[in-house]
Amino acid sequence: MKVRALNLGFKAADGKHHTLKLNNVSTNLDEGKLREAMNKLVELDMFQDKFGTKLYAETVSAKYVDTETQTVFTVED
Repeated sequence: MKVRALNLGFKAADGKHHTLKLNNVSTNLDEGKLREAMNKLVELDMFQDKFGTKLYAETVSAKYVDTETQTVFTVED
């Protein structure tokens, strides 16, 4: 089974990097659409850690990641 995810990379207000992983996304999103959507997330300022640090303060990257799973065996009940 093959799964495609979109990993959105952000820099937090404290300089640490964070990734927002979205599964089952549209594969025809271009750089402009992704930058616009990511910038809206930054502007919303709704994601913070328990200390109040803004997790998505700056956009860094957007990557499609394909994962393929091959089952070797499964024990059935």
